[in-house]
Amino acid sequence: MKTITTLLLFLLFFTGNIFAIAGGGCSNNVYYVSQVDNTSDVNDCYSEPGCGFQQALDLAAGDNCDSTIYVKSGTYNITNTLTYSVADGDGKLTIMAHDPSNKPVLDGGGSFQLMVINNDNDNNGGDAEDNITIKNLVFQNGKSSSNAGGLYVHAEDANITIDGCEFR
Repeated sequence: MKTITTLLLFLLFFTGNIFAIAGGGCSNNVYYVSQVDNTSDVNDCYSEPGCGFQQALDLAAGDNCDSTIYVKSGTYNITNTLTYSVADGDGKLTIMAHDPSNKPVLDGGGSFQLMVINNDNDNNGGDAEDNITIKNLVFQNGKSSSNAGGLYVHAEDANITIDGCEFR
């Protein structure tokens, strides 16, 4: 009986460790955005001063974890639509001002759509229980012939929160 108990404990311990390793153990990846061009090293996204906005969005879309993107203050002149696109959600996505009292401004100059968040690009509802939060950003002078010029968020089942943002 002692041998069986020892074997069971070993199997539980071993199996538990495999699940912990396979699960990756990620909880929330944090990225920082500053007014640098998108040619900076992506490793700059993990600490201040930060990396380009699109680089941080690409990393968040590919990390299979909850992601928070902090955007430094200043005016970001958008010359290509900022995009985040995943098939079945990628956990929670939060994009927020690094300093809420000095909101970053995304400015499309009247020529570009500013940001598109697509949390279910295969339209099958696979993003259930995901949360998308956009906080304390200013969207101005965006333009689109088909969707919202400032911010367009597509999700089938995710919760969407827009808080403290301004649209001009």
